[in-house]
Amino acid sequence: MQGPHYDNVGHVYVDVTIRGSQGSKTLRMLVDTGSTYVVLDPDTARELGLIETPFTVELMMANGSRETARVYVARPKSRAGKAP
Repeated sequence: MQGPHYDNVGHVYVDVTIRGSQGSKTLRMLVDTGSTYVVLDPDTARELGLIETPFTVELMMANGSRETARVYVARPKSRAGKAP
């Protein structure tokens, strides 16, 4: 893994490894300091064997729209360290 990456408009990205029961995958993810959740697409969650919970959350997108998402258990790890 490498340190942060920056695009031409100042967005910060980091490489994050997500581990599940079916394997792990390193993804380049946008750092959103105002976000409460790490959001993955459902196909990646299933591919990695993340544990699905009975819970859902409502997410507010940058354009103001709202989406409902399933909650899965994962423990992301970046170069900076593991999530609590």
